[in-house]
Amino acid sequence: MEKQTVNILLNVDSKFEPKAKYIFRIMLKILGFNPVFYDQISSQDIHIYYGLRTTDEYPLKIYRSIETALFFNQKNKLPDSKYNSVKYRYEYIPFLFSLKGEIFTISQKTVYLRKDLISSAFYFLSLWQDYIFHEKKSSHSKFNYKESLQYKYNFPEIPVIDRYCDILKNALQISSPDLINNHSFSKNKKFILSLSHNIDFWNFITKEEIRKINKRNLKQLKKFSVSALYK
Repeated sequence: MEKQTVNILLNVDSKFEPKAKYIFRIMLKILGFNPVFYDQISSQDIHIYYGLRTTDEYPLKIYRSIETALFFNQKNKLPDSKYNSVKYRYEYIPFLFSLKGEIFTISQKTVYLRKDLISSAFYFLSLWQDYIFHEKKSSHSKFNYKESLQYKYNFPEIPVIDRYCDILKNALQISSPDLINNHSFSKNKKFILSLSHNIDFWNFITKEEIRKINKRNLKQLKKFSVSALYK
């Protein structure tokens, strides 16, 4: 079955556009959707608007500040003022570059997601804190885990991107219920399993060795009657 599309209107600077598309593709792929991007008003129905604040109405709006664009154009650590956490379901979820307070603001025509999930997700998925460290240190130095946001704010065991995906899905459920209700996940699976690896190993093992590790991991998963959608 062909994946259902989510139409996204991007209003971001050209330098961040590839980053935004990268994050949307990952998050929506995890949710089982196919993102289609627009950079100007289209005849197609827009499901998500992402960019600078606007008075135009869209089902789901996620704002990105000018300050955030400036941050990623530089090579600095994240200041404390750009971090906040909010209790979601049963745990506190970290958010970056976002307004404090509630996660959603809901009106008759628009769901405003007050947390910039896209910039937050890019910070974590790109290993930005590791990247900044290696830009200023020898390439052979190892990033100290105790310097990380995960350690500093005590959320090392929270799968942050997974939580962001859940928040995005819930926002779409409110803003575009037909999109979610008519959605069938790829290959009748309920979730995607993504195998990841310690970044410290990238310079020491080959892609073939990584594939062998994945195969061993998948064999272990079969013991629990779990199968991966993408291998």
